[in-house]
Parts: sequence; C-alpha cells; structure tokens
Amino acid sequence: MRAKSVTLRGVSKSFGTVQAVHPQDLTVQAGEFLTLLGPSGCGKTTVLRMIAGLEAVSGGTILVGDEDVTSYPPNRRDTSIMFQDYALFPHKTVRDNIAYGLKMRGQSAPDRARAAEGWLARIGLSGYGDRLPAALSGGQRQRVALARALILEPGVLLLDEPLGALDAGLRRQLQIELRRLHRDVGLTFIAVTHDQEEAMTMSDRIAVMRDGRIEQLGTPQEIYDSPQTEFVARFLGRCSVIEGRVLSAAGGVVQVETAALGMVSAKGDAAPGATLRLALRPEALLLDPASPAKARVVDAVFTGNAVRLALVASDGTALELDLPRGTQVPAAGSETGLCVPPGSAILLLS
Repeated sequence: MRAKSVTLRGVSKSFGTVQAVHPQDLTVQAGEFLTLLGPSGCGKTTVLRMIAGLEAVSGGTILVGDEDVTSYPPNRRDTSIMFQDYALFPHKTVRDNIAYGLKMRGQSAPDRARAAEGWLARIGLSGYGDRLPAALSGGQRQRVALARALILEPGVLLLDEPLGALDAGLRRQLQIELRRLHRDVGLTFIAVTHDQEEAMTMSDRIAVMRDGRIEQLGTPQEIYDSPQTEFVARFLGRCSVIEGRVLSAAGGVVQVETAALGMVSAKGDAAPGATLRLALRPEALLLDPASPAKARVVDAVFTGNAVRLALVASDGTALELDLPRGTQVPAAGSETGLCVPPGSAILLLS
C-alpha cells in the first residue's frame, strides 16, 4: 500500500443560498491520521464527501497526491470510504462483502478469496468468512466494513463517523484498534467525528470545524493545551472561562486581574489595560484554603478516577475542578479557597 497526501485549495460548497463550507485550505500529509471534529452542521461531513467525490465542489481544487482530482468520479480518486452505517450487503457472506470491490475490478474468485481471508485474519475474524452480517456484532460489522475498504489498497481511507453506531465501551476499544491498524497499514486516514475523545485518541492532528470553517488545526495536545478560541476550548475538553484586565505583559507571560480569582497569569501577549478572556481546564484549578480567592461549592460528582467539583466564584462565574480520588471533598454549600498555578490559564484570542 502507498499512502497519498490530500490537499484542499480554496475548497467551498454551497447548497443554494446556504454556504455549507467556506473556502478552505488544508493539507493532509501522506500517512497521517487527521480528524475533522465539530458539531452537527459544521461542514465536516461535506468536506469528507467532497474529497471522496460524492459531493461536487462549488469552488477550489482537490489534490490526491500530486493529481488534481476535483472533477474525477469517486472510482478514479484513489480513495476509499467507510460509512457510519457500514453499508454491508445483508445477503452476502462476510468474505464476499470484503472482496466485493475486488470483484468489481475483475479479479478472479481464487484471488479474491485469498485476499479476503488475509484481511479476516488481520482484523481478528478468521473463521467468520461464511457468516452473514446479521450474525455479527456491531464491532465485528465495523471491522468487516473497514477490511472491505482497505482491501482495495487506496492511497487515502475516508471514515465517516466510523464508530458512531457503537456503544461507549466498544467504541473506546475500537478507537485503539483503529489507531493500531492505521500504523500497521501506513495509509492516510481522514475521519469525521463529533466525539472529542475519539478524535483525541486516534488522531495525529485534529481540524476543529465551526460554521463551515476550520477554527483550529493542530495535534491533540496542541489544541487541548493551547486552544485559540473559546469555542475550541469548550468543544475539546471541559473548561471554565473567566474575564479580566491585563496589568502587565513581559517575556511571553501576561498578568491578568480577574474578579473571579484575583491575579492570574497566562502564557501569551496582550496590551496592558486590554480586557480579555481566559480558559481554565479543570486540572488548572487547585484548592487552597489560604487563598483570598473564594468560591462556593455547588455540587460534587464522582466520575471514577476523580471527583468533579462545581463551584461558583464570588462574582458569579461558574467554575469546575477535578479532585484526585482520596482527596477530602468540601461539602456542598461550603466556601473554599482557589488558586491557579502560574501559566496554567489559557489566553483566548476570541
């Protein structure tokens, strides 16, 4: 198999007067796993369908490798797509479902069967070739659909909400398996999801989309640690947002006076006197009885590996923090002190 890059140059899509995707540039490196992440209606599936050739572009150019495929039909793009509902043929065996694309290419029955058996072994379903899809679990059907797409040896595999039909436990298991399979086959994967955990677990990079635009592009850690906008901060992980006024800025660190938590420092740059917003991940807030910044405990929820505290600061700002297991939990309705370690706050651009 040979991975190919994907390049979008000013690609856009309109449905009548509705601009579903504004002109976008994007480069996916050969062999990369990139996920388009965003809420329903943000344009992520439309972008995927334009790459696949299932949706005509309204403007711009799509390259797969070095080849302009903008006007090509799906079968000439060296891409393969796996849909959320798997779209398996219910009357065909697992083996025949996996080998269907090879049949359309005119390969002989023995060659098709041999290739299908190889993929059955690769996805851990050896001995399942004679079963019908109805006799498989959801996770097994997902693997069959994946093998059917990969047996064609495309340069790019497109995944439309690949784990969306599975329950939470199986979804987490298959996130790891899909990541491992990507590394094994070495192809370019482009996935679409609205699930932040899925995107964080599987991806080399994530493109967070909003209203037909890419809001931020980066590695999972970059986007989690340094979201550029409040939308990205809230969509990828949990956070509290506070407002403040910049007192000073030097050496890439700003000192911000906030009504909620007093003096807070954040990495970045801003003009003294500017009013701005800061994001605080739950792990950025710490209990500190000696701190002058006080908050009232609203609720405490056990989440398994932590206790999630919901608090309200003196100015009415809602805050969240996670306490490790074994930490004494303050009672609901009580007042507690809070502090923010230097540089833990995130400066938001918008």
